[in-house]
Amino acid sequence: MKNHILPYLILTLLTALNLSFTCYGQKNVDSIIRVNSQEVLVNPDTAIETLTSVFNDADTSTDDKIYALMLISTGYTTKRDYQMALTTSLRLLDFIPYTTNYKLKINAFNQIGGHYQQINLTDKANEYLDKALNLALKHVATDTTLHGQLGINYGLKGQLFREQLSTKKALNYFDKAINEFNLVTDNERLKLINLCIMYFNQANCYIDNNDLVNAKYSYEKSAKYAQDIRLERLIASTKKALAKLEALDGNHEASLDLLSGIESSLDNINDLTIKAGVYAAIANDYLVLGNAQKHEVYYHKSIANEEALIASKLKISNATLSELINTKINEVKAINKKSTLYQYLIVALFFVLIALFFNYHIKSQKQLTRLQKEIKFKKA
Repeated sequence: MKNHILPYLILTLLTALNLSFTCYGQKNVDSIIRVNSQEVLVNPDTAIETLTSVFNDADTSTDDKIYALMLISTGYTTKRDYQMALTTSLRLLDFIPYTTNYKLKINAFNQIGGHYQQINLTDKANEYLDKALNLALKHVATDTTLHGQLGINYGLKGQLFREQLSTKKALNYFDKAINEFNLVTDNERLKLINLCIMYFNQANCYIDNNDLVNAKYSYEKSAKYAQDIRLERLIASTKKALAKLEALDGNHEASLDLLSGIESSLDNINDLTIKAGVYAAIANDYLVLGNAQKHEVYYHKSIANEEALIASKLKISNATLSELINTKINEVKAINKKSTLYQYLIVALFFVLIALFFNYHIKSQKQLTRLQKEIKFKKA
């Protein structure tokens, strides 16, 4: 079962960061950062633009630049542009050595590790997650606000093990994450958000083990927390997961009841993957129940969202390529007069990076083209 909630692990990481302790910059900067810690969840393009201005302001403190970068990276996560999210978060490494705020360092390392996990670079993900974990364990005895960061860290490690098909280890880490989040006392809302996420990921592990009983229990726990915090994307994801369990048991009418309950909220959810998945599930239920007319309606809704998703991915891929090229060009231009050999090495590195990204870009476009052909075949 595809996991649509995992990006919230990073999103809530940043929200927790900004709500749990104070920024030390100017009050107007503090206010902008706090507002945009929420805005990145619902309007990422606007938030990225605003926070980039904050980051580029010469008067912004080092700590606030770190906050801004993490939120910009989170904005890209919301857009599912994981390559730009990682590229942005790696810029944190230029500023981490200049802050004494260990909480910021833990958050930054957790975020970088999380982004490496999203693009399946396991070794790099573990490297930064271990840095965050060691620093958190060093301070948690005297700073109980770090339980949330430990929970995020364990949750990301659990997801890494799940992707490596080590579900027993993954479940162990999800249990540890749940225990840590239950110890959080300084932000009840974020505690519930993260518990919702952990139970969802735990349920996915049980699905991998074909343990539908425990999977249903964990999905129901996740759905309860999603309802309590009233986040529509989380509610949609958890109910869709429960509906799939009902469909697997042959209870297609029960599945439809769950899916119909969230259909009206889809217009408020800026996530084409969730929308396409919900409509496809509804179409399948109607097909099994013999309602060809409604199956056709929801099938075409699903296809329309899949096509929009393809277009969005192509747009993101092209924008990422352009951004990478511009960034590297600016870096080369900014090099002070140094040895000719040094400049040649920098330029050579630049072209190697561009070649690697072009290769990634071409492969992505081929995959999307294949998906488009599959969709056209389905339509035919």
